[in-house]
Amino acid sequence: MQEMGKAMKSPFIRSVFYPSDFIGDEQGAFEHALRMAMAARGRLDLFHVVRPGEEYDVTLFPSVRSTLERWGRIPFGARPEAMEKLGMEVRRVHARGGGVVASIEEHVASAAPDLLVLAIHQRTGADRWLHRALSEPLARECRLPVLMVPRHGRGFVDEETGDVRLRTVLVAVDREPDAMPAVSRAEAVLRTLGVVDAHFILLHVGPSWRMPAVKVSSESGWTHEVETWEGDVVDNIVASAKANDAGMVVMAKAGTRSPLDALRGSTTERVAREAPCPLLVVPSCRRRSGDAARVAEAGWPLMPAMA
Repeated sequence: MQEMGKAMKSPFIRSVFYPSDFIGDEQGAFEHALRMAMAARGRLDLFHVVRPGEEYDVTLFPSVRSTLERWGRIPFGARPEAMEKLGMEVRRVHARGGGVVASIEEHVASAAPDLLVLAIHQRTGADRWLHRALSEPLARECRLPVLMVPRHGRGFVDEETGDVRLRTVLVAVDREPDAMPAVSRAEAVLRTLGVVDAHFILLHVGPSWRMPAVKVSSESGWTHEVETWEGDVVDNIVASAKANDAGMVVMAKAGTRSPLDALRGSTTERVAREAPCPLLVVPSCRRRSGDAARVAEAGWPLMPAMA
């Protein structure tokens, strides 16, 4: 085990953005977004892009109320005041016209959330090309951290209780892109969720002498170790996540680097398709712009989300 220095505490997650496609198998990702916003006592934006010919139905958003009732966070049939006591603001936002990715990017630039949560299909081969998965281009183009939750995989939020079960965090580390923003955002996620017993595994695929120095906060209950593996980067990240029973994999985002990457996907996209748990993708540098008020200027209706 290599001793790492102490890092400055990263901020908490305060606002979460969750795009919904209304297809019905996104509950797990929605629960992660809701649980994060609830823990933060912050803002959750539920977003949908209305496609040409589609009739917008606000009731098709995942139900905040029924989820909180199932978790025991509010009584069944409670009045709206019960939700207000949680200290969380939930908004429904929809956009019409334009591409899905472009509409989401525009909302991100306007509302400046701290975290984007996506439900992903772990598709491969012809199935992936046929469905033209949107999560990968979103994660690639977006300039903020993205938590990618498999639609049919294992998450770290219990669907029945809302309890967080996140003990081991696997962070992929290399010289490029810089891994420190990814470590910082992972710490922010854990801190926001109130995880006090966490173990970070800093994984470098390649010669140990090329392992860069990475700092992890020395908070009470948090531990870390270093692993170095040889071989294919994607295969080893996935294998380490499975071997260590990781609750979350964390990667810095470099984007596509070559024509071959454009065809088969970047390293982060390929890991997302195979990882056994949620993947947090963090850009090496982040740009924020605008504020929430610009959402109204863009013509996107805001509605309180109690149902």
